[in-house]
Amino acid sequence: MTARVTDVKAEVFKKQRWRWLLGKLWFVHPPVFLLVNASPGICLQTMAVTARPSTERLHHRNLFASGRRYYLTARERGFRLTTTSKVSWSYRRRTRSAAVMQATFSVIHNDITRIQMESHISLTNLLEFSLLPTFMTSIIVYIPWWHPSVIVGCIIALYTLSWFGHRYNATLEANEMVFFVQKALEDLEPAVIMSLEAKNLDVVYEQRDFDAEWEKFYRRHSDENHQKPAR
Repeated sequence: MTARVTDVKAEVFKKQRWRWLLGKLWFVHPPVFLLVNASPGICLQTMAVTARPSTERLHHRNLFASGRRYYLTARERGFRLTTTSKVSWSYRRRTRSAAVMQATFSVIHNDITRIQMESHISLTNLLEFSLLPTFMTSIIVYIPWWHPSVIVGCIIALYTLSWFGHRYNATLEANEMVFFVQKALEDLEPAVIMSLEAKNLDVVYEQRDFDAEWEKFYRRHSDENHQKPAR
């Protein structure tokens, strides 16, 4: 019993570490869930119409500030969404997509649809972050009058600043896409599902509460296993 509980605890710990690593390196926005009283087809059609700027939908004009545009691609069980905006110093150029939203539809009951949205950094943006630091590194590494510690510090600073800059840009795009989906579907009737009571002793909501309860469960069963008389 003790070995089994230990294995389960180790597996949970590995999943938590892997989820934490993905959250720091890959995902740029916490998962967002929406409940809509409409079928997935209607949701896709509504978002596709909203993605096209029109004078008939002036209440959505904030979605297209700074020349922002949205690109919606339907998938088998959801959709893929990206966004770009105008480059301020070039009229015809547009920015590259820094983030990608992957959404999944789940039909709960009748026409009630649950939309789960997760946004991650795009592969292009992930690769581009190292281009400028690598170029600058190839220059400063051969400066003879700089101390090696200064060179190493500059290299670390270049890669760190570039990473945070690219990730920050992807996070901003993810926020814009979440805002777009929420605004596009706000005209549809929101779904209401009965929830649990606010104070339910059998339900654990916070991760730290789950860890505390799991520790209590582990200790209780460990004590029971040690107290069993040997046959």
